[in-house]
Amino acid sequence: MVGALSSSCVPIQPAGTGWVLVLGVFLQEIPFEADIVGVRKIWETTASQERRMSGRWSNVTQRIVFVVVLGVFVLVNVRTNLNAQTANSFAVRVIKDVSYLGEDRPEKLDLYLPVTRDAQRRAAVLIVHGGGWHGGDKAARREQNIGNTLAAAGFVCASVNYRLADRSDRLDDRLEQVWPGNLHDCKTAVRFLRKHADQYNIDPTRVAAIGGSAGGHLVAMLATTDPEDNLDPAGPYADYSCRIQAVIPMYGVHDVVLQAKKHGTYNDMNLQEQTLCRQASPIHYVTSDDPPALILHGTGDDRVPVIQSELLRDRLKQARVKCRLHVIKGAPHSFHLQPAQQDLRPLVISFLKQHLAEPKTGAENAQVKPPGSILDLSAWRLTLPIDRDRSGRPDEVEYPRLESFDHGEYFFAGNDPPSVIFRAHCGGSTSPGSDYPRCELRQMVPKKQQEIYWSTDDSTMHTMRMRAAITKLPAVKQHVVCAQIHDKDDDVIMIRLEGEKLFIERNSVDRVMLTRRYELGTPFDLKISAGKGRIQCWFNGQLKMDWMHSQDDCYFKAGCYTQSNERKGDKPDAFAEVRVYELGVSD
Repeated sequence: MVGALSSSCVPIQPAGTGWVLVLGVFLQEIPFEADIVGVRKIWETTASQERRMSGRWSNVTQRIVFVVVLGVFVLVNVRTNLNAQTANSFAVRVIKDVSYLGEDRPEKLDLYLPVTRDAQRRAAVLIVHGGGWHGGDKAARREQNIGNTLAAAGFVCASVNYRLADRSDRLDDRLEQVWPGNLHDCKTAVRFLRKHADQYNIDPTRVAAIGGSAGGHLVAMLATTDPEDNLDPAGPYADYSCRIQAVIPMYGVHDVVLQAKKHGTYNDMNLQEQTLCRQASPIHYVTSDDPPALILHGTGDDRVPVIQSELLRDRLKQARVKCRLHVIKGAPHSFHLQPAQQDLRPLVISFLKQHLAEPKTGAENAQVKPPGSILDLSAWRLTLPIDRDRSGRPDEVEYPRLESFDHGEYFFAGNDPPSVIFRAHCGGSTSPGSDYPRCELRQMVPKKQQEIYWSTDDSTMHTMRMRAAITKLPAVKQHVVCAQIHDKDDDVIMIRLEGEKLFIERNSVDRVMLTRRYELGTPFDLKISAGKGRIQCWFNGQLKMDWMHSQDDCYFKAGCYTQSNERKGDKPDAFAEVRVYELGVSD
């Protein structure tokens, strides 16, 4: 129980007895203002009755009655508060000193696991300790507080040690010793969580990071850098993404140049050292596809000024990244989630639950309306990743049956906002000539069970418009295709996501990048037009490709074409998921 008796509560008057004083001290830890008001009313009512009976109200009687009644309320409140705290929380199991960098490295991590009876995959949170890049520990009080708090709220947490510099008063000396090795270790920890997702019941698509001071700087670097910045480690676990989906930097240095100037050392540095300070500054890597950020800082910080967090906030806002800076009045440089000034647990847990929310599934399966009530399916044929009639080919559904068809697991309507959910599991049935399963629409002649074909050399433009979001990827091979132009034999172009890279794949031609930092669940608008000897593609209103290309026997496809299977290491029930909000074709 945390908190203090607010100034609006009835103060406890000393009654001249030690146990009452002890009771008063105990009450300082219990937040129950409403009940204190009730005590005041009972006290005043009792006092009034006493006056009518005896004509006077002694201080002794007054205090005895108050203490007795207050004691009852204390017991009720203790039980109520304990019940409230444990009703929606989990017991926590801690696994210490897990190797994540290899047996030859002394740095380990501690896991904080919620104890559950279900097999539900949970979001993960990486905890990065502070210590000026030369000190600190994964099991320090702050890190234990964060790990236990978030694991009790249902998150799988990993608190890491990483390589440290020898102690030095000069910031550039410390950086030169460990940069970017300390960041490499943190990125490897993210990969470790994805690599061991099955072992620890982690959803690899939902990973966040939190850290204070030097840890705040490092988690901000995790959030803002991508492979093109050449700061990803070569290994281990190089097949897994270092990307995180949410970040909570606490009182970190985000402009190392400014911090060095504050300490009066920047002008004494040579060009290489000054360049290093810039390279280690998160604000120089911010892009529009960075994950949401909750930035925490205290006004009483005498080591890292609040302007450091303000700079990060301003840069994120300029890039239109979701962010919030929460400043705690009077909080010092180092604090955990329960500083004396404010209990930060509700704020932090709410932020993580909002941005690491699991895509709605089961409740949406109970919908009444079929997908045909959301999308016009009269010009499509659906291929499912199942083979119920054992013909060796995936099941297909055509017009007019498709208009009222739904499948509770692979093709169904979603809500908030209305969408059609396409899923294909890695162990699903595959089409001839393909190794991968699909839940995908194939363009047809409108309102006929007849395949359509057209040429990119036609005088008219054939256009598909689509608003969609990719919401889930398999754990191992994180690839999916959500839209295509296909011909009789092969794909012509595909809109493909590999990890975080969303791009146009052209058969036998180089890729066209749409975004290098796609965040699962983010809706995007897609327009593909073909005709007059060219294929054009718009992404979120911007023309991304104008390709002169001649191809006959073409048609559009849209949905979920999972690019993995059991041979790639994924479990048969692992799946990709695509939500389609709008879909239409025109000539």
